[in-house]
Amino acid sequence: MRNNTASLCARVAIVTLAALPVFAVAGGAASAAPSQKVATVHSASAAPTPEQCSAIRRTIEGLKAQRRIAQEELAHATPAEKPALIAEIRELTAEIAELSAELANCPAQG
Repeated sequence: MRNNTASLCARVAIVTLAALPVFAVAGGAASAAPSQKVATVHSASAAPTPEQCSAIRRTIEGLKAQRRIAQEELAHATPAEKPALIAEIRELTAEIAELSAELANCPAQG
């Protein structure tokens, strides 16, 4: 069996780094998921600010990196590990889609 601790630490580090700006923008508790925090930031206004758009972009990139890691792990996973990794990949894909929809509300960059 491979060392899951190292890959878990790598994923946590990626998400933590991606989520830091989101928490700073939102000013909320660090216990919420990045996508929940971004959604909370934008629920009160029609268009996100440029800073919030940057935070959304960084969060999406972090989630994509986390998804790539999970996909790589899936390629080498045991049959017992595969269902959890597939569920994780689906969840990450859904979060990416949700944040991408929010990003569509951002003003175009010039």
